[in-house]
Amino acid sequence: MAYKVGERVWLAGRSSFPGDRRAFHRQALELGSMGLDQLTVALRGDRAPLAARGETRLGPRR
Repeated sequence: MAYKVGERVWLAGRSSFPGDRRAFHRQALELGSMGLDQLTVALRGDRAPLAARGETRLGPRR
């Protein structure tokens, strides 16, 4: 079931991406490991909800 939820987030992000699929995959994979809520926000390009929670960046901490 969790796989299907992740798949739906990925496909929704891909369908709303303005560029081609290769560009989407490159950008999305560069984000690294993150939760589905963060991925949804990152794929939309809307960073405001993360800033409201005190998070300043998307993607894994290095």
